Amino acid sequence: MLNLRRKFPENRDEMPAPQPASPVGADTQDRIAELEAELAEIRAERDILSNMIDQMPVNVMSCDLEEFKIDYANAATMSTL
Repeated sequence: MLNLRRKFPENRDEMPAPQPASPVGADTQDRIAELEAELAEIRAERDILSNMIDQMPVNVMSCDLEEFKIDYANAATMSTL
């Protein structure tokens, strides 16, 4: 089961942009703009999938495979328990 919360920070929009150590050329600035646009798309897709799983009417849980501790349970699971 895919656990999106484990792979992404809790506050989804606070990923700081990298600060260049020295002035960058136009090619680098274009590449940074492309990566920022790609990151925005990935964040949007992640949010859609995360909300979809959170709101599913069936129980969804995941656990840590080393300690067997539940690390995610959606709303349906919480209302069942």
